[in-house]
Amino acid sequence: MKDFFKEIGKALGYFLVYLIAQVVVGLAAGLIIPIYAGANGGADATVLNDILARNIGLINLVAAVVVLTTYFIITKVRKHKFIEEASVKKVSAKSVFLSLVAAAGCIGFLSFGLEVFPIPESLVEGMKEGNAQLANASVWQAIVSTSIVVPILEEVVFRGFVFSRLNRVMSTWVAILITSIVFGLCHGQILWAAWAALLGVVMNILRVKTGSLIPGIVMHIANNSFSTFLNLSGYEVPKNMYIPIVILGAILLVIALVFIGEKTEDNRVTEVEVISANV
Repeated sequence: MKDFFKEIGKALGYFLVYLIAQVVVGLAAGLIIPIYAGANGGADATVLNDILARNIGLINLVAAVVVLTTYFIITKVRKHKFIEEASVKKVSAKSVFLSLVAAAGCIGFLSFGLEVFPIPESLVEGMKEGNAQLANASVWQAIVSTSIVVPILEEVVFRGFVFSRLNRVMSTWVAILITSIVFGLCHGQILWAAWAALLGVVMNILRVKTGSLIPGIVMHIANNSFSTFLNLSGYEVPKNMYIPIVILGAILLVIALVFIGEKTEDNRVTEVEVISANV
């Protein structure tokens, strides 16, 4: 029981580092931007909000640097290796490829499923408005922050440090569900939260079956890059393609989740134990 509360405390601590960094950096940006605008002739609330929206990628980038640096310092103080604690382990080319297949499956089944499944229009519009806000960011911020750095950060936090601690003291599926739900809730709007939670379950399964964070990072980057491309390009997929894309996405997702995994010494593909070194 002592170990249970100890590991839960560690998981909570790592999550709070992530959460507090997001809040503090966001508040700092909310203070700095008006000061900067005031020094350049001032601006009303609408202009300030526009500046904030256009720099959301930069804000997320700063928060990511703060979180990862803090994690690195913690592991260094405890005399452990960051890479090992984050479960960044080498995987086969097959697992990397199947993680891309999983990304394509999630994009097809989950993203385009929003247009096919009977979901209230108000919820769908709310999610689209959130995506539209990301489109206001500059191209470099969208690519560097949203498509690359944020996916790496979220995988390190949720599928790396937090999941590993939970998985030590509870069943893997319970740890997956808790991690995925919390991950989803961090995305705000209810439909976006549900979508992110389902995406989190998939990336957690990749984490369990390969024993490494790399497939989840690859999948997350691919997923966010696709969304970034659509937001920046303004391209719209023809509506008559939605159902075929959803069906194909479901097939690809099943294939990826069934066949991904690392080979053991007897050449069988199996789940890899995901207990990392004690911290």
